[in-house]
Amino acid sequence: MTDADVVLGVIDPDTFLGGRMQLDRAAAEEAIRAQIAEPLGLTVVEAAAGIRHIVDSRMADTLRELSVGRGLDPRDFVLYAYGGAGPMHCAGFGADLGVEKIVVPATSMAHSAYGALAADIYHSAERSHLVKTTLGISRRGRTSTRPRWTGSSQNSSPRPATSSSATVSTRPTP
Repeated sequence: MTDADVVLGVIDPDTFLGGRMQLDRAAAEEAIRAQIAEPLGLTVVEAAAGIRHIVDSRMADTLRELSVGRGLDPRDFVLYAYGGAGPMHCAGFGADLGVEKIVVPATSMAHSAYGALAADIYHSAERSHLVKTTLGISRRGRTSTRPRWTGSSQNSSPRPATSSSATVSTRPTP
């Protein structure tokens, strides 16, 4: 994403991190040209714009999933952009969400770090449990009543082909 932002002029390679780190515009252009633009028959700028569009769309999809999934309409809220890249992308994904107001505080880059420090400690653990299925799809695409099995690289004995997971959460008591 940084290469795309450099190509599009969103990031100035000479003033990145306040000038403490130089970015190579030619290397960014070459990476996008070789890996994306040429294979797709696009210009470097078109490819960079496509990268940015995909990233902004994914950000909008994530926010939409979180808000609409809770019965909330993102258009009813003000978008608060923070972190390193949030302010650079908020106009793109905010427009996709239909948000009319965006706030980018002057201290936005410190908000992610502060949030990480101020958040409650939360531990999450998951374990996959492989189980035998009674129905499966045969290699020819027909439904089969035989169990499906898969081998394991750590154990030569056959393993069932489906899994389930559980999440364990712990929070400190006040």
